[in-house]
Amino acid sequence: MSSEKYETIVTVEAVYDNSDMRTGYFDANAHYARWYLGPMESPVTEAKLRKARSLLPKWVQDLPWKYIKGERYSMSDHYTGQLQTEVTDVRVANSTGRSTTMGLLIRKYWLGSFKANDDVTVKFPKTRADFVEFVNRKEVAKQERKDYYRTKAPNESFEDWKARRDQDPEATLR
Repeated sequence: MSSEKYETIVTVEAVYDNSDMRTGYFDANAHYARWYLGPMESPVTEAKLRKARSLLPKWVQDLPWKYIKGERYSMSDHYTGQLQTEVTDVRVANSTGRSTTMGLLIRKYWLGSFKANDDVTVKFPKTRADFVEFVNRKEVAKQERKDYYRTKAPNESFEDWKARRDQDPEATLR
Protein backbone atom coordinates (compact mmCIF):
# COMPACT_ATOMS: atom_id res chain seq x y z
CA MET A 1 0.00 0.00 0.00
CA SER A 2 1.17 3.49 -0.79
CA SER A 3 1.82 5.71 2.22
CA GLU A 4 0.51 8.63 0.10
CA LYS A 5 -2.98 7.10 0.32
CA TYR A 6 -3.01 7.78 4.07
CA GLU A 7 -1.04 11.03 4.07
CA THR A 8 -2.94 13.66 6.06
CA ILE A 9 -3.69 16.90 4.25
CA VAL A 10 -5.80 19.97 4.95
CA THR A 11 -8.49 21.09 2.52
CA VAL A 12 -11.08 23.82 2.17
CA GLU A 13 -14.43 22.45 1.10
CA ALA A 14 -17.50 24.26 -0.18
CA VAL A 15 -20.64 22.67 1.28
CA TYR A 16 -24.38 23.29 1.33
CA ASP A 17 -27.37 22.06 3.34
CA ASN A 18 -28.95 19.23 1.38
CA SER A 19 -31.31 18.20 4.20
CA ASP A 20 -34.95 17.44 3.50
CA MET A 21 -37.10 17.80 6.60
CA ARG A 22 -40.11 16.26 4.85
CA THR A 23 -38.33 12.90 4.62
CA GLY A 24 -36.08 13.22 7.66
CA TYR A 25 -32.96 13.17 5.47
CA PHE A 26 -30.17 15.12 7.17
CA ASP A 27 -27.10 16.28 5.26
CA ALA A 28 -26.07 19.68 6.61
CA ASN A 29 -22.62 19.64 4.97
CA ALA A 30 -23.17 18.12 1.52
CA HIS A 31 -20.03 18.26 -0.64
CA TYR A 32 -19.98 20.88 -3.41
CA ALA A 33 -16.27 21.39 -4.20
CA ARG A 34 -12.91 20.81 -2.50
CA TRP A 35 -9.47 22.43 -2.79
CA TYR A 36 -6.08 21.28 -1.50
CA LEU A 37 -4.31 23.60 0.94
CA GLY A 38 -1.30 21.51 1.94
CA PRO A 39 0.07 18.67 4.06
CA MET A 40 -0.82 18.47 7.76
CA GLU A 41 0.90 16.69 10.60
CA SER A 42 -1.33 14.71 12.97
CA PRO A 43 -2.96 15.35 15.32
CA VAL A 44 -5.36 17.95 13.94
CA THR A 45 -5.62 21.02 16.15
CA GLU A 46 -7.52 24.27 15.97
CA ALA A 47 -4.20 26.15 15.68
CA LYS A 48 -3.15 24.08 12.64
CA LEU A 49 -6.50 24.64 10.94
CA ARG A 50 -6.35 28.39 11.62
CA LYS A 51 -2.82 28.47 10.19
CA ALA A 52 -4.14 26.74 7.06
CA ARG A 53 -6.82 29.44 6.82
CA SER A 54 -4.02 31.96 6.28
CA LEU A 55 -3.31 30.25 2.93
CA LEU A 56 -6.70 31.39 1.63
CA PRO A 57 -7.48 34.77 0.02
CA LYS A 58 -8.11 37.65 2.43
CA TRP A 59 -11.85 37.80 1.64
CA VAL A 60 -12.15 34.21 2.95
CA GLN A 61 -9.88 34.78 5.95
CA ASP A 62 -12.06 37.72 7.02
CA LEU A 63 -15.23 35.59 7.22
CA PRO A 64 -16.33 34.67 10.79
CA TRP A 65 -14.86 31.17 11.27
CA LYS A 66 -15.73 28.92 14.20
CA TYR A 67 -13.98 25.76 15.38
CA ILE A 68 -16.19 22.69 15.75
CA LYS A 69 -15.12 19.37 17.24
CA GLY A 70 -17.78 16.68 17.29
CA GLU A 71 -18.09 13.38 19.06
CA ARG A 72 -15.94 10.47 17.90
CA TYR A 73 -18.45 8.08 16.36
CA SER A 74 -18.83 6.51 12.94
CA MET A 75 -21.27 9.06 11.45
CA SER A 76 -19.54 12.18 12.78
CA ASP A 77 -18.05 14.22 9.95
CA HIS A 78 -15.78 16.31 12.12
CA TYR A 79 -14.59 14.32 15.14
CA THR A 80 -11.01 15.52 14.52
CA GLY A 81 -12.19 19.15 14.35
CA GLN A 82 -12.87 21.62 11.57
CA LEU A 83 -13.31 25.32 10.97
CA GLN A 84 -16.69 26.39 9.57
CA THR A 85 -18.07 29.56 8.05
CA GLU A 86 -20.86 30.66 5.71
CA VAL A 87 -20.70 32.71 2.54
CA THR A 88 -24.16 34.13 3.18
CA ASP A 89 -24.60 35.93 -0.14
CA VAL A 90 -23.88 32.81 -2.22
CA ARG A 91 -26.85 30.47 -2.55
CA VAL A 92 -27.34 27.14 -4.33
CA ALA A 93 -30.30 24.83 -4.85
CA ASN A 94 -30.32 21.59 -2.91
CA SER A 95 -31.76 18.33 -4.23
CA THR A 96 -35.31 19.38 -3.27
CA GLY A 97 -34.92 22.72 -5.11
CA ARG A 98 -34.73 24.76 -1.88
CA SER A 99 -32.23 27.64 -1.92
CA THR A 100 -29.53 27.31 0.73
CA THR A 101 -26.37 29.24 1.63
CA MET A 102 -22.90 28.04 0.76
CA GLY A 103 -20.63 27.09 3.64
CA LEU A 104 -16.88 26.54 3.79
CA LEU A 105 -15.03 23.99 5.91
CA ILE A 106 -11.32 23.73 6.59
CA ARG A 107 -10.55 20.19 7.69
CA LYS A 108 -8.35 17.14 7.53
CA TYR A 109 -8.55 14.83 4.55
CA TRP A 110 -6.52 11.98 3.05
CA LEU A 111 -4.29 12.69 0.04
CA GLY A 112 -5.17 9.40 -1.69
CA SER A 113 -8.91 10.10 -1.43
CA PHE A 114 -8.40 13.68 -2.56
CA LYS A 115 -6.46 12.67 -5.66
CA ALA A 116 -9.09 10.07 -6.56
CA ASN A 117 -11.78 12.77 -6.76
CA ASP A 118 -10.09 16.16 -7.05
CA ASP A 119 -7.10 17.91 -8.65
CA VAL A 120 -4.31 19.09 -6.33
CA THR A 121 -3.29 21.83 -8.78
CA VAL A 122 -6.68 23.60 -8.83
CA LYS A 123 -6.51 26.68 -6.60
CA PHE A 124 -9.27 28.23 -4.53
CA PRO A 125 -10.83 31.29 -6.27
CA LYS A 126 -8.82 34.44 -5.46
CA THR A 127 -11.74 36.86 -5.24
CA ARG A 128 -15.33 36.70 -4.05
CA ALA A 129 -16.41 37.46 -7.63
CA ASP A 130 -14.36 34.49 -8.90
CA PHE A 131 -15.99 32.26 -6.25
CA VAL A 132 -19.48 33.45 -7.23
CA GLU A 133 -18.66 32.83 -10.91
CA PHE A 134 -17.39 29.32 -10.07
CA VAL A 135 -20.62 28.52 -8.18
CA ASN A 136 -22.78 29.99 -10.95
CA ARG A 137 -21.00 27.85 -13.58
CA LYS A 138 -21.53 24.72 -11.46
CA GLU A 139 -25.21 25.57 -10.94
CA VAL A 140 -25.76 26.08 -14.68
CA ALA A 141 -24.04 22.74 -15.37
CA LYS A 142 -26.15 21.05 -12.67
CA GLN A 143 -29.37 22.43 -14.18
CA GLU A 144 -28.20 21.43 -17.65
CA ARG A 145 -27.71 17.83 -16.46
CA LYS A 146 -31.18 17.83 -14.87
CA ASP A 147 -32.70 19.09 -18.13
CA TYR A 148 -30.79 16.43 -20.05
CA TYR A 149 -32.13 13.57 -17.93
CA ARG A 150 -35.62 15.04 -18.02
CA THR A 151 -35.81 15.58 -21.79
CA LYS A 152 -33.29 13.32 -23.53
CA ALA A 153 -34.27 10.85 -26.22
CA PRO A 154 -33.59 7.15 -25.50
CA ASN A 155 -29.86 6.39 -25.82
CA GLU A 156 -29.07 10.05 -26.60
CA SER A 157 -25.65 11.17 -25.35
CA PHE A 158 -25.21 14.39 -23.39
CA GLU A 159 -23.20 15.89 -26.27
CA ASP A 160 -25.90 15.00 -28.82
CA TRP A 161 -28.57 16.43 -26.53
CA LYS A 162 -26.61 19.70 -26.17
CA ALA A 163 -26.22 19.97 -29.97
CA ARG A 164 -29.97 19.37 -30.42
CA ARG A 165 -30.73 21.92 -27.69
CA ASP A 166 -28.43 24.50 -29.27
CA GLN A 167 -30.12 24.04 -32.67
CA ASP A 168 -33.64 24.28 -31.26
CA PRO A 169 -33.79 25.39 -27.60
CA GLU A 170 -37.56 24.89 -27.46
CA ALA A 171 -37.27 21.24 -28.54
CA THR A 172 -35.55 20.21 -25.30
CA LEU A 173 -38.23 21.87 -23.20
CA ARG A 174 -41.08 19.78 -24.63
